[in-house]
Amino acid sequence: MKKRIASVLLGVGLVAGAIAAPAAAQAAVASTSPGYSSLNACNAGAKTYRQTGLTITSACTYYSGSKTWNFTYSA
Repeated sequence: MKKRIASVLLGVGLVAGAIAAPAAAQAAVASTSPGYSSLNACNAGAKTYRQTGLTITSACTYYSGSKTWNFTYSA
């Protein structure tokens, strides 16, 4: 009986691992926010994204070429 329980638990663990692996790979893909004209607006945007369940992967950074503030995020 103990062997059967261990076998079932191992099977469940393997299935859970197979399901979790693609999600982890997907989470590694980062996207860039739309450009914001100020740091305050960028921080507010990052807060909104975070509240929807997205993960902010970098703080707001100023890009002089586009003259915008952006952050990166992932699902």
